[in-house]
Amino acid sequence: MVNAPGDATAYGHVHEAAGSGLAIDFPPRISRLQAAATLVVDCDEASLWGPSGRLGIGQSSPVEVLLYLAAAPLLHQGELTNWPGVTPEALLAEVWAPRARDPRNRDSGQTWLAKNIGRLQEEVARAIGGLATDLVVKQVSGLRLNQTTILSDVEAFMGALDQARGTRGPAQVAAAEHAVALRVPGLLSRVAVKRSVGPKVEFYRWLGEPHWERAARRLEALANDASMLLARVYRDAGRHEEAVVLYSELMGDLPLDRRVHEGLLVAAASTGDIAQLHHAWEQVCTCQGGEPDTEVRTLHERLVRETERSGVRIGSVRQ
Repeated sequence: MVNAPGDATAYGHVHEAAGSGLAIDFPPRISRLQAAATLVVDCDEASLWGPSGRLGIGQSSPVEVLLYLAAAPLLHQGELTNWPGVTPEALLAEVWAPRARDPRNRDSGQTWLAKNIGRLQEEVARAIGGLATDLVVKQVSGLRLNQTTILSDVEAFMGALDQARGTRGPAQVAAAEHAVALRVPGLLSRVAVKRSVGPKVEFYRWLGEPHWERAARRLEALANDASMLLARVYRDAGRHEEAVVLYSELMGDLPLDRRVHEGLLVAAASTGDIAQLHHAWEQVCTCQGGEPDTEVRTLHERLVRETERSGVRIGSVRQ
């Protein structure tokens, strides 16, 4: 995953803990979300952030339920605004049933779920000194986090990317920068590696299910999509140097993606610097094993001719 551009993450990541006079260093993407809600779920590190920093609530069944709900939007393939939430049955099948004495006992599962949501509410309220609203709300279609109080970084990133894709005109630069700044590094990558294990319970077993493995890959793909969108928006806005930087970084994650190759070449040519275009071509050749395909080679040759002839911005290719 590429690094966010400097101006996309530069502000708002050092807060003063309420009443303490101590500066708390928040991750920039978490800090960006705190203006909209009291609590933010970090779906990479399996943590919860409040106004005074990371909450020390540890790993437990209630926290696992929280992380499941926070990550679940990745399983929805349509418009995020149409996501129905998580059905209790799906959550119980993947979180409770694998360690239940009798997974067929529906009443037992419902009791377990209610207790864990209640415990989550109590633990978080105790950690931040009280809560006026429920963390988890049940709608007709399913369970979801109460966005007036608590935000999922995954859901917020997906929503920001949807908004950036739908924005047109000058406002798209800020929208795309915001989406890039909210990218989530991975799906519970720390717990997936360390495997948080209690005395009798192995947490996050559901991460090994095929659809959750696909969800993790989708999160990575969405992060690259956000970077690709911002690179194109920068290029179209005449910010060619910034576009070159982003496309160059994307080469590391998507070395065989023709859109990246073409975007890099066009952005480099648009700077009017033939040396930068030659360097971009070397990058493309390296990624393609020294033998770029015919269409990319033809594009490069045209851009070289036009850059040498005019030294002005080159027209873009369609992505």
